[in-house]
Amino acid sequence: MEQIVRHSHMKWILCLCVTLTSDWGSTLAATIRVDSIAALNTAVTQAKPGDEVVLVDGTYRDAEIRLQGYGLEGVPILVRAETVGGVTLTGESILRIWGKLVTVQGFSFVNGHSGSADSVQFRRDSDDVAMDCRLTRCSIINFNSPDGISNRWVSLFGRRNRIDHCYFAGKTTHGPTLVVWLDGRPNHHRIDHNHFGPRPDLGANGGETIRVGDSKTSLTSSATVVEHNLFDECDGEIEVISNKSCDNVYRDNTFDNCAGMLTLRHGDRCLVVNNVFIGRGKRGGGGVRVIGAEHTVIGNHMQDLIGTDDFRAALSIMNAQPNSPLNGYTLVRDARITHNVIVECNVPLVIGTGAGERGRTLPPRNLILSHNLFYNRKTHATFTVLDQPEGFDAECNRVVGECAPAFLNPIQLRDWDIQTDNRGLRIPAERSGLSEVGYAPHRLTPAEVGPNAP
Repeated sequence: MEQIVRHSHMKWILCLCVTLTSDWGSTLAATIRVDSIAALNTAVTQAKPGDEVVLVDGTYRDAEIRLQGYGLEGVPILVRAETVGGVTLTGESILRIWGKLVTVQGFSFVNGHSGSADSVQFRRDSDDVAMDCRLTRCSIINFNSPDGISNRWVSLFGRRNRIDHCYFAGKTTHGPTLVVWLDGRPNHHRIDHNHFGPRPDLGANGGETIRVGDSKTSLTSSATVVEHNLFDECDGEIEVISNKSCDNVYRDNTFDNCAGMLTLRHGDRCLVVNNVFIGRGKRGGGGVRVIGAEHTVIGNHMQDLIGTDDFRAALSIMNAQPNSPLNGYTLVRDARITHNVIVECNVPLVIGTGAGERGRTLPPRNLILSHNLFYNRKTHATFTVLDQPEGFDAECNRVVGECAPAFLNPIQLRDWDIQTDNRGLRIPAERSGLSEVGYAPHRLTPAEVGPNAP
């Protein structure tokens, strides 16, 4: 009997704890309105789970926003502008977020700068980082040092943080727009539904829009997911996205009119699935460049990519350096590139990119390149093998148009029914063998991403 009573008593305590936690936001939450940055910083430090701290709309110059808070699962601390976009941060302004379960919403950095510091950081310092925090419906526009000082606009540290429904445009200085930093453990960040607007050509390395990791941590797992983002005229450099870590997922993104590509520069075991690349004939526009081991590139749609050389093909699979350093070119091994649709691209495919240059003498190994559709009716396509792979499975690649290379073991088709959808994508009418592996191309528009999207 005593054992039964104890169990019942413990069950009652657990139920009470769950009830208190679930009702926290409705019974104890407060809304605190502030009209200065100093008051904002203090209010967030004192806020309890479920509280809202609201900064009244206005322009705040030289703002040092330092937000430390601790929410609970399901009841974060919300720090928001009175209206989305109604708080403008200008002059020399920064934002720092750390603690746990803090959401920041609706701030706009416009026509100012943060000096040499990163504009937004998910940490106070190396010891105090953000966990399960979120930046949502914020903007950073033309936020560049007048002296051209290098910096990043957003630096992600910590674990399980999210950046969503934001707008970033007009970065002209050296440094990636957004960087994910690693510390030896997977961080499981999510970057989704953002609009990355125009970024002009930097003319040098360091103009990435997103970089996940760096050379030193490139063999570390990040497990970051980048999905449902629009990259719009992101011309900063060849790497619109630069992957430099392992186990990341890039899916359902749209790259529209970008003079660059998604580059798996360092790291292994990444998934690139169901992305849309629309070149519009822009010089330098490419698709996916593959470096490293066990990557999967599947179900992507590539259209009107003009490229300029073997590095900017729709599909570019690189040669490697023997005993490559971390910042070099590691072996493409066990890559699986299947069920992609490449339509009217000048350079649909290059295997062995960079062969012989900078010591890149190792061809891809155990490469699977199968069930892809290469469609060229208007464009004279160039398929190139610069170095023969060691182990190559090329089955059921369908080719429409001239110049079908023998190495693809092509199924040469006289015609293929291509339909143009309401967003200008020329997609196969027959999806057999495509839809079941993820091919469902959706060209994102500005209305579907960014601060004002649903």
